[in-house]
Amino acid sequence: MKIDRQWKSNNLTHVDSGLQRKFMDYFLDDLEMISTLTSLTEAIRYSIRKSKLNEKQVYMEMGIDAGQWTRIVTHVAHFPHERFLELFSITGNLIPLQYLAYKAGFELRPLQSALEYQNDTLKKEKENLQRQLDSLFQLLRARGLDI
Repeated sequence: MKIDRQWKSNNLTHVDSGLQRKFMDYFLDDLEMISTLTSLTEAIRYSIRKSKLNEKQVYMEMGIDAGQWTRIVTHVAHFPHERFLELFSITGNLIPLQYLAYKAGFELRPLQSALEYQNDTLKKEKENLQRQLDSLFQLLRARGLDI
């Protein structure tokens, strides 16, 4: 019986890319670590390591040929930019995007959701109404009414 030495690498745990997590749920990495990365390729590889997947799981899930992946990680070819959202979905993080933002002098942070915005607006409105109510009570007390 012949032993298949590649059995472990050919029978990897399947990554469910159908799990479309919201990008708001993805974690952002420490800027101090991001600042040490020297290339986008390095950021992609770090992103994969942080996801606790191995590179083979990722490139197989994305349908990228092993030879093409080798060319990507050795800087002979570029990672296809139209596939970044797929990479983020598989790894569960935005590290390559965060790296690009950092290199351009920006910080990546999530925007407020519509619900958070509405909540902030209602809080401000409530504070304004409370101030008006307090002013009315002060005026009534000043006029001698016990409230």
